[in-house]
Amino acid sequence: MSNQFTVEIFNPEVTSWERWVKRLETAFKVFNTQEEVKLHYLLHYMGTTTYNVLCDKLAPEDPEKKPYNEMVQLLEAYYSPKPLEIAEIYRFQSRRQLQGESVQEFCQELHRLSI
Repeated sequence: MSNQFTVEIFNPEVTSWERWVKRLETAFKVFNTQEEVKLHYLLHYMGTTTYNVLCDKLAPEDPEKKPYNEMVQLLEAYYSPKPLEIAEIYRFQSRRQLQGESVQEFCQELHRLSI
């Protein structure tokens, strides 16, 4: 096993912020990462687009001067805003099986919409 810390750059088109942060924090555990460097890894592996979002949200403050948990929460609010319950209920109740979609795929999608 390599002892070099690497995590894929965050891409919101591939995974959710919440899942990516879980992977990052798992890597922190595997590599026994100290608290004082977690923010630096976060800022590095979040990628350019996410870093720009963060800087825009914090301007004129410097992201390196903020606590790790605060940065994670700020980006979670941006990438995973709390959904409106009524809109989610409508989306779930409106979902119909698509032509060519298997029953299993349809059930998986209903399950995803229900959580």
